[in-house]
Amino acid sequence: MLRKRRHPAVPMALSFLCHLVTAVILALFIGLIGVGGLLGGFVVGIAAWLGFAATTGLLGNLFSGKPFSAYLVTTGYHFSYLAVMGAIIGAWL
Repeated sequence: MLRKRRHPAVPMALSFLCHLVTAVILALFIGLIGVGGLLGGFVVGIAAWLGFAATTGLLGNLFSGKPFSAYLVTTGYHFSYLAVMGAIIGAWL
C-alpha cells in the first residue's frame, strides 16, 4: 500500500513554527537569567542544549533501537542551532 506524500510546505511550515517557539522560549530564558551579549546568549543556548535537547534526545535514542551515530547527528544539529540562536538573541537583547 502506497502512502500519499504530503506537500513539502507542511513539514517546513511546522519546522519553522517549532523553531520560532524555541526562539521565544530561549529569549525568555536569556531575559530571565539577565545575561547579555553574544557570549552570554551562546552559553545559555549551550546550557539549554545540554539540559533539554541532549538529554531527551539520548533517552529517545536509547529506546529507539537506532545507532548511536544517529543520536550524534541529531544532537549536533540541536547543539548548533541552539548555540547560534542563543548568541543571536543574546546580542539582540
